[in-house]
Amino acid sequence: MKLKTTLEQWNTLIAVQESGSIQAAANSLNKSHTTLVYAIKKLESQTGVELIQIEGRRAVLTDAAKTLLRRAKPMVEQASNLERISQQISKGWESEVLITIDHLCDRSWIYPVIAEFGASYPGTSVQIRETSLSATQRVVEERAADIA
Repeated sequence: MKLKTTLEQWNTLIAVQESGSIQAAANSLNKSHTTLVYAIKKLESQTGVELIQIEGRRAVLTDAAKTLLRRAKPMVEQASNLERISQQISKGWESEVLITIDHLCDRSWIYPVIAEFGASYPGTSVQIRETSLSATQRVVEERAADIA
């Protein structure tokens, strides 16, 4: 399925909503007012939905645009996260860390560490596996986990 719209178009509409006007959005995106108006008009023609209406001397988002933006914002955020994770992977950062811990160990010390790690490396997935007795020893000997 070929998409009719682009993330850039939705990002433009989000900027208009967050900035409060087309001109303010143009300034924040470092684009011209005309470029933004063209992008919004093109988005309107591609979706078949009126997104901007004129009230007095201001262009404001329609209710339909606000409804669409509730769905578009998470989509744009996901795309941004995907790009950030791609950059992390390209720099050699691990995409996943596997921690194996014996079921008899006190885990209370590990949760703050994982929280701090997650804040520093949001693109890295952390998995914790619980083992017992000989399975823990085997994981260490076989280096089947990043941390054991």
